[in-house]
Amino acid sequence: MEIKETASAGTIEKCDCLVTVSKGEGDIKINLSSKVLYQYGDSIRNTILQTLKKLDVNDVTVDIEDVARLEAAIYRSQKQMDQIPWGALLHE
Repeated sequence: MEIKETASAGTIEKCDCLVTVSKGEGDIKINLSSKVLYQYGDSIRNTILQTLKKLDVNDVTVDIEDVARLEAAIYRSQKQMDQIPWGALLHE
């Protein structure tokens, strides 16, 4: 899946996160900012990479302040607002 435009999901409010996806530079780049980066950074990055792989996204820059909204940001970049299989990727 190609990132067609920059899109975001979430907020920077307490107990949420902000995810922004934009067209990459030919690869996957992840910029992660999290209060739990040292404890869970590797796990968060692995979750991001697994989600991108399942969505077949190979050229993207992902900016995340904490993590939870990656799928929403990617679908919004496609202008896909209906029939989104929320959470389906987690159950494959």
